[in-house]
Amino acid sequence: IFNTRTNTLEGGLENAGTWFAYGDIRSVIANFDESNTVRLYDTETGVNRLTIEQVADVPQFSPDCLWLAVYVVEGGIEVYDTTDLSVEYRLDGFRIEKWSPDSQQMSVIPLDSSHELLGPHHIWTVGEGISAPIYNVTDRLIWSPDGSQVAAVIDYEKIRTFDSVTGELLRTIWGYPSGPSRLSGWAGHARVVSRGPDHYFLLPVF
Repeated sequence: IFNTRTNTLEGGLENAGTWFAYGDIRSVIANFDESNTVRLYDTETGVNRLTIEQVADVPQFSPDCLWLAVYVVEGGIEVYDTTDLSVEYRLDGFRIEKWSPDSQQMSVIPLDSSHELLGPHHIWTVGEGISAPIYNVTDRLIWSPDGSQVAAVIDYEKIRTFDSVTGELLRTIWGYPSGPSRLSGWAGHARVVSRGPDHYFLLPVF
């Protein structure tokens, strides 16, 4: 670890693999190696603060770096508080999809789903629990900028928006080119950017 404030080499990370994620606010580096082990290091000293074994996929920091979600083999999701690296929440039977922009929610998929993208998808709210399932999703969910809604392509032929806390259907949007499409982002507070077979275009959300 090279300290850019003092221009000195603080130390090395023992047994580190090639994948890293940084929790800048909480001074934590997460490392995932080939043995399915995650090690959490202090960014100032390089000291290994915690080792988590049998991890099935790369861990994900929440955007504010207050939480770290780790998907453990045959277990589910463990959500760590990055202040003291304690497990604050467990989501048995789920795997991680993506954190919301406001770090208050995370989209998750049941472990028994036959296909990662086909769901059902759920929304987990920190301290509150799991939403009702969202079925027939044929691409990844995307979040509105404020985290209050999610949008998804349903059955390859329509876009639906849902309340991110309850999973309630808010709106169905039709009228884009036939064939599988993907949602590539949420532009501003009013439109979803959708990619058809060969181009991009905008669709109103509200």
